[in-house]
Amino acid sequence: MKIRLEFHKTRAMHLIGNKTAYFPFIHCIEAHQRTQPADAAKKCAKKMHVDLDPISACASGKQGANWEHEMATLTAALYPPHTYAPWITFDGVF
Repeated sequence: MKIRLEFHKTRAMHLIGNKTAYFPFIHCIEAHQRTQPADAAKKCAKKMHVDLDPISACASGKQGANWEHEMATLTAALYPPHTYAPWITFDGVF
């Protein structure tokens, strides 16, 4: 389930696009994924008024896989290095 939630976060970043809009959604998932992993994305989407359908629809598509690879590549280039993706940075600072 952890990997699926990581995909939701990456896709939300790309599909929502606005940091001010997607960051609260990602924060909510992070806060709930340990206690309610199966429902975290659904509950957070409802709470944050995020349309989860396009994010979920991207799950089996090539574009979603490309975005996840892009996040992994950017994460691998960070210093100090991090071991999972996505790792959120703002203006190059984490």
